[in-house]
Amino acid sequence: MQTVLANTVSEKQGEMIMTIAEQLRHEGELAGIEIGRLEGWQEGTYHTAANFKALGISYDIIQQATGLSLDEIERLDASSQKLDS
Repeated sequence: MQTVLANTVSEKQGEMIMTIAEQLRHEGELAGIEIGRLEGWQEGTYHTAANFKALGISYDIIQQATGLSLDEIERLDASSQKLDS
């Protein structure tokens, strides 16, 4: 494949292709990092809400503190800190 590419594209075009590939890889890495942050934030929010729920704090206060809906709070499983299906 490299031989075919070397024969069909100039060195400058090859550099542009690598630059584009590197740019796309970088954008993919940034997207992955952002997804990880959001998942971590969500997991922390559910964990906090589950702890509040286990302490007997009212759902209204949990909702205000976490931004979760009342339905999400009701479905929290205290043992897993995740929503029950």
